[in-house]
Amino acid sequence: MLLKSVHVREFRSIWDSNEFQVGDVTCLVGKNEAGKTAVLQALYRLNPVLPTDAKFDVILDYPKLEVEDYEQDVEAKRRWKQIAAISATFTLSDEEMNPVKDDFGSDVFIKNEVTLSRGYTDNYRVVMNVNEDAACKAQLEAAGLPDEVKSAAGRQTTLKDLLAYLNRDSERRQTASVEAITKANEIADPAEKAAALDTAKQQVESEAAKVFRAGLATLIETSLTIHIWRSTF
Repeated sequence: MLLKSVHVREFRSIWDSNEFQVGDVTCLVGKNEAGKTAVLQALYRLNPVLPTDAKFDVILDYPKLEVEDYEQDVEAKRRWKQIAAISATFTLSDEEMNPVKDDFGSDVFIKNEVTLSRGYTDNYRVVMNVNEDAACKAQLEAAGLPDEVKSAAGRQTTLKDLLAYLNRDSERRQTASVEAITKANEIADPAEKAAALDTAKQQVESEAAKVFRAGLATLIETSLTIHIWRSTF
């Protein structure tokens, strides 16, 4: 990943650096106490050597003249959404993206960028522009589902919609199988009965579909973006 841009807010001597671009060579120019070192300190906290260094402390790090107002705003819930003290955008290389594309399709990345941010609530946020429709199609192709299931499931454009469809299909198949087994058990001829029971049992959800649904549920619980970040970067 190559650092592309940085934005520091409400950290030490910096109230708002505004977002600035970073190139192969970037020079920070300013008077003493203007915030040059603070920019680097904030950026370090996105990926510190020691995990304990990642934390932003309100007392130690928030601009001194504004600490009391900040704490009062938080207590009164006037700050319903905490700002990011550091936000940085990185450009992803083909080498980094290719394993993800293998799993989720060549069109899974809308942009070859990831934005990382952290604030005083210690929430680490990862933002990527990803194409869920492409991810759905790629996952379906690799799932080994029966053609009739894959065809209908392929019309879903989000992972949640895809899982909801497969859940409904599983329930429908289970109901149809139970009904078919009940009717098969009413057949007197042993050979016909055995054939009918075999056909009824084949109506249930395939093992591949069960495994796929379980994997989708886990993926949705973490989100596609977080899954990609944790498993790849």
